[in-house]
Amino acid sequence: MVFYIMEEEIEKKDQLIYGKQPVKEALLSELSIDKVFIQQGIEQTFFKEIFPLLRERNIPHQFVPDIKLEKLAGKNHQGIVATVSLIPNYTIQEMLDVIFAKGEIPLMVALDSVTDIRNMGAIARSAYGLGAHAIIIPQSGAAPISAEAIKSSAGALNHIPVCRVPNLRIAIKELKLNGIYIAGLEGKKGLKIDQIPVEEPLCLILGSEDKGINPELKKEIDQFYSIPIFPGMESFNVSVAAGICLYEINKQKTELGI
Repeated sequence: MVFYIMEEEIEKKDQLIYGKQPVKEALLSELSIDKVFIQQGIEQTFFKEIFPLLRERNIPHQFVPDIKLEKLAGKNHQGIVATVSLIPNYTIQEMLDVIFAKGEIPLMVALDSVTDIRNMGAIARSAYGLGAHAIIIPQSGAAPISAEAIKSSAGALNHIPVCRVPNLRIAIKELKLNGIYIAGLEGKKGLKIDQIPVEEPLCLILGSEDKGINPELKKEIDQFYSIPIFPGMESFNVSVAAGICLYEINKQKTELGI
């Protein structure tokens, strides 16, 4: 039997699974697991069975004190608690196969270090409304796809596919191997957004307002683009920037009939 509880500390309305056998069954199933919390110092016999499953499915895990698990799931947690995703997770290749099978030109949005839930929701809404096929985010260091994020997206996160990847740079390399052009949106750097080659398979990368795009990830970008902005203003909020850029891409595609 699998037990679910509600816990505001993780995210309101997020589901949790706890107990050794329920978590193991969940990992063996097709259920989308976001993260697993394991009690510090617990005996290792059972967890020798768990770790290969976590590695196989690229699910992050964290060792936490017993008091943390009790706060999440009560005293019957048996040393392990898993958070269950509210939406499915797709691989990069799954998404590309579907897009190419439809005869469409891929347009994907990758988010690096975007941790604000409301920004995540707003970007998802713009992406869905302006023709993007999927959103790519790292499994760690990104805003959770929670009930609040879904609400902020006005339900768009229930419709646009999300690819949560263990390593964003590796994911971008995979996109490039599939012929996807990588466009980085950053401040006042590079060409203007009306020069983005929208007729090509495209992935648009955005970073957080405070850190921007990770330096290592920048090495994979084919070209940087920027939004024209009045003097005296540094930059747009990341969700606003995403909306402006996606609108421009959609506008050009419409004009070209693609």
